[in-house]
Amino acid sequence: MTLLDASRFKVDKRIIFYGAAYYYRGSYGEIASNQKVGVFLDFKNSKENHLGMALPGGVVRVYKEDSSGAQQFIGEDRIDHTPRDETVRIRMGDAFDVVGDRRQMNYEVLSSCVS
Repeated sequence: MTLLDASRFKVDKRIIFYGAAYYYRGSYGEIASNQKVGVFLDFKNSKENHLGMALPGGVVRVYKEDSSGAQQFIGEDRIDHTPRDETVRIRMGDAFDVVGDRRQMNYEVLSSCVS
């Protein structure tokens, strides 16, 4: 059952790599390589963006029109209740053609009391 159907609104596609999954506690050099990079869609839930209503929490399915005009399913995510005029971020999955490397570029001992 479709609760909300919206089209022709502005969406920003972002490729985000979260490089620091934890606090560094020592000098490590290269931590990990070839890690997956997330693909996200951000949009403003505003009237100017042809939305502007409170969105209930639940599953959001995303479709994209192909060259023939047919709707192709490209991904889904679960969102929380979202008031109007807030930004919604939908995780579409991991990029298949982009990877990231985590490398510590600097290390400084702040105090002998900090381990």
